[in-house]
Amino acid sequence: MISTVVVWLHIRAGVSRSVANIILQAFQIIMSTTIHLVEAALFASGINIKLSNIEIPKDIRTAYKNHFSEPDIIRTACCPSCFSLYSQPIPRKCQWQESPRSRPCNTDLWKYRNTRKGPKLIPRRLYTTQSFDSWFQFFLSQQVIEESLVEGYNRRMNHPQAAFGADMHDIHDSPAWRDLTGLFSSPYHLVFGIYIDWFNPYTNKIAGKLMLFLFFISN
Repeated sequence: MISTVVVWLHIRAGVSRSVANIILQAFQIIMSTTIHLVEAALFASGINIKLSNIEIPKDIRTAYKNHFSEPDIIRTACCPSCFSLYSQPIPRKCQWQESPRSRPCNTDLWKYRNTRKGPKLIPRRLYTTQSFDSWFQFFLSQQVIEESLVEGYNRRMNHPQAAFGADMHDIHDSPAWRDLTGLFSSPYHLVFGIYIDWFNPYTNKIAGKLMLFLFFISN
């Protein structure tokens, strides 16, 4: 419970990591002192018993790791020069070529870092992403998201259909969107939209910038 409170202070209340660590250590002193006082009180009553000590993490990162799931992070080797990505096994030098006849990039992908156990060979640069599956699970587990999905679904079902040529204020007003209703039989049938504002087939002077939406359906 103490770890949960301090993690909340760190994540939601904006308490710094150093302050959170001090709070954890203060709670450890309070709990240890309380246990010793209880033992002393029992001993004064003729009861000689040794209570087990409660170990509280000294670092907020340890508290978070012990009680909460960490995001699934994917780290891929990245060339510092041309930014080509390499999965395992990672070559010693970058092999990317602009064309089959051009010279390879040939940039070193590894470097040595001094550690307590001596020099260690590590990738020079890593491209870090979060696993979509783990992020999506975290995203949908939030109550506010679930409530928004239900609210949006009910609004879409109860909103009168707009006629062709009528003013539309939301993508849900589109008759074409309404044709997709059969695919979305519950609030949890989702559509992901990618918004692009540079799609301009007629140049700026004629038509200006257009918007392109790509939809991905997830069951």
